[in-house]
Amino acid sequence: MFIPEEERKSFMAENDVTVMSTREFKQTVLERDQALSEKAELQNALEANQDAATKITFERDELRKQASSLQAVRIKLSANKGFLYNSIAKEYEELLKELNKLAPADPEAHETCKNEVSGLIGKITERL
Repeated sequence: MFIPEEERKSFMAENDVTVMSTREFKQTVLERDQALSEKAELQNALEANQDAATKITFERDELRKQASSLQAVRIKLSANKGFLYNSIAKEYEELLKELNKLAPADPEAHETCKNEVSGLIGKITERL
């Protein structure tokens, strides 16, 4: 049974070794060694858990940043969607006006353009 020199005084202060039998002394030292071993295991487990908690916290913070970025993109896309829709609708109205102007002047060109516009609308509809 070995107790490091720097721990002997505190061990003797905590345990009245002067009245212990050899068996009691060995048992006390064994219990001390087991307690120190358990303490080391618990310390290792605590450190491992702290590392895991730190990693999880970091990952959580990164996910929050990504979610915030995604939310900003959604807002931007939502605002942009209205603008794009209005632009497309306005251009479509202009196209219809021009087609109507073209009909009396050149019926053949009007029919060709009308078919092309119809084809474009069909392709757009398919992609939706």
